Amino acid sequence: MMTRDLQRAANDQTEADAQAEEILRRVYALTAPYQRRVVEWLRGHSDPDMRDLATPLEEVLTLRRLIGGEQ
Repeated sequence: MMTRDLQRAANDQTEADAQAEEILRRVYALTAPYQRRVVEWLRGHSDPDMRDLATPLEEVLTLRRLIGGEQ
């Protein structure tokens, strides 16, 4: 049986995952030029954790374009 702290952590992770999915859905809905702006914004961010997101996001967006996922 999970303790309350573990349950709270699991709920927080589930909420964080849901928020991340919503952010990705919104970025995917942008046109390619705006997606590139998001990547460049992340690259220039003062928070190193945000900067670290730029390359993986750029790779995912490139893959989506290559497999025809861009609208």
